[in-house]
Amino acid sequence: MSAARVPGHITISRKAITSATWLMAVAVGVPGCSDSSAPATLTVAAVAATDGQTAPAGTSLPRALSVRVASDGAPKSGVTVTWQASAGTIVPASGETDGTGLASATWTLGAVPGPMTASTMVAGAQGSPVSFHATAVEPPATVTAVGGSDLQTGVAGAELPQPLRVQVKSGGVPKAGVTVRWLALAGSLTPAESVTDGDGMATATWTLGTTSGVDLSTATIAGTPAASVTFTAQARPGPAVAIVSVSGSGQTVLQNHAASAPLIVVVTDQYANRVTGQAVTWTVESGPVAFLTMEALTDAAGNSAAVVAPGGTTGDAIVRAALPGGAASTDFTVTVAPPAFGVMLATSGGIGPIGFVSSQNGTRPAVDTIPAGRTMIWTLEFDYDLHAVASVGTPAFQGGEFPYALPSTVSVRFTTPGTYHYADPHHPEATGIVVVQ
Repeated sequence: MSAARVPGHITISRKAITSATWLMAVAVGVPGCSDSSAPATLTVAAVAATDGQTAPAGTSLPRALSVRVASDGAPKSGVTVTWQASAGTIVPASGETDGTGLASATWTLGAVPGPMTASTMVAGAQGSPVSFHATAVEPPATVTAVGGSDLQTGVAGAELPQPLRVQVKSGGVPKAGVTVRWLALAGSLTPAESVTDGDGMATATWTLGTTSGVDLSTATIAGTPAASVTFTAQARPGPAVAIVSVSGSGQTVLQNHAASAPLIVVVTDQYANRVTGQAVTWTVESGPVAFLTMEALTDAAGNSAAVVAPGGTTGDAIVRAALPGGAASTDFTVTVAPPAFGVMLATSGGIGPIGFVSSQNGTRPAVDTIPAGRTMIWTLEFDYDLHAVASVGTPAFQGGEFPYALPSTVSVRFTTPGTYHYADPHHPEATGIVVVQ
């Protein structure tokens, strides 16, 4: 197409217009056109969730500090990042971004509570340095036993030999002016509250409860129930002051048998705690009895026992148990009665041989000697079978069937001297002899 001619104007061809337009576009930068040789834009920004954290002084923040580095908006790896804090330490002090453009470091706050800052620097990056803020708060206080913490032993109702002592620290540093509350599950602590001194120490004395056994107490920082320590103590019985009969008094002892029940006493302190290993003196004050056995010291239950036997005549006896020096005592009464004679028909519940056994001398078959005019008593060991005592030969006596009762007995009074044989007619293998003089 040819150039247009307009009167009074310069004539320009279309080709010339096209070339000029292209040159202008290059000069001013027409959108859609770029220069690939221009440098990339590097930026750095904080990960918001890691800023503004709080932690106890001298401890690490719960989340690591993090920044993201980008190049023209795309994550940039391998970029060096350096860290610096106004207080405390940051580890690592320098590092590189990972494949997602992130770099992180752990900040351990300074030891003094209060606000503090950290900064992150990336050379040549927009937004550098990046600032982080954190607040260090007072570390939680802890309480530790430093005296009287072992299992102490003391007398029930009395003060322990060593006072209880604790130390309160905050961040490992002794803390003064902290109120410590003392509580005993048994007994009492004095004072109920105490304030730590310049070394963080607080002290109380513990008066044990009046019941022997293991006692517990605690020291707790006021307002901080979780900050506590427990003390354990063993309360032992105090000196013996009382001795009391438990059983055996008032019994009757047959002339031909030892006492069927022991005489038993219990020894206690002023709070009725049973005293172990306490010496007890046993004496026969009067009457026809003598000791078969006696315990000179109380056992683990605070008991002492003695067994008496008849001394040859009938009558009433008094037996005394006393603490050393006669500080306290208790008396037992025992009656010695004329002899009684007995035989047991041993059945062993139907297992094993059945036989008559003398209660006086243990013979089997039983052979017993009794004075004329005395009564022999046969007792049946429990059994579902029928049993009886029947005279065999002469001289004879009138026996009988064992009744279904507990105890089941047959009694015969012998008035005429002689040797009497007997058997169980339901079990003839069971036999015995009574010699009457």
